[in-house]
Amino acid sequence: MAKYEPLTLYHLAIQSDKVVVGTIVDESSEFFTIQIERSLDNDWGFLTIRKFQDWTCAARWTPYEVGQRLLFFLVQKEGVLYTLGAGNEGEMPLKDENVYIPDQCVTSYTFLNTGQGSAQEEEFIWGVKPRYIFGGRFHGFEHKLSDLLELVEKIRSCFWIDEGSEWPYEKGFRCEEEKLKQLSEKSQLFRWAYLDFKSQIKKAI
Repeated sequence: MAKYEPLTLYHLAIQSDKVVVGTIVDESSEFFTIQIERSLDNDWGFLTIRKFQDWTCAARWTPYEVGQRLLFFLVQKEGVLYTLGAGNEGEMPLKDENVYIPDQCVTSYTFLNTGQGSAQEEEFIWGVKPRYIFGGRFHGFEHKLSDLLELVEKIRSCFWIDEGSEWPYEKGFRCEEEKLKQLSEKSQLFRWAYLDFKSQIKKAI
């Protein structure tokens, strides 16, 4: 049976080669081109990206169209850019200055610190619900774009994953515990990322 493991928000942040905000200005059967508005990796102008291909376990929530504005987490393979995530987690639609994060990128477990979690708890914590964006039904939650970009930069500076090691990969923190706790006090989403990542380190030991 086909299945996949969704990428969490911290996986997207760490594993991406490029994180950009852009608007689709052209699209063909296999590729689309965006005009870059903001970048965390000094990319400017235009980027051409291979379209996400629907498969058994995942499909893009709506067809690609010129004018769609999104936050992209991208990886480059053999000179071609792809969106990260077998479930297309690396494409997050934007409306005004808010970004919509796919619900599969964030679990409720460690934020509640209970060792469990449910869809009801997740909905309560993050405001997860279906939304109609670009003419399609998107399931996720709303977050301020500038705050998410700042979060991505903090995760990149404080977390590490060695993808050259054996699965589930060696991983750890670059920042001291005190700094991680301070950042957690300022951001609910960072607190989730810190606690969830910490729990994954323990599982890997």
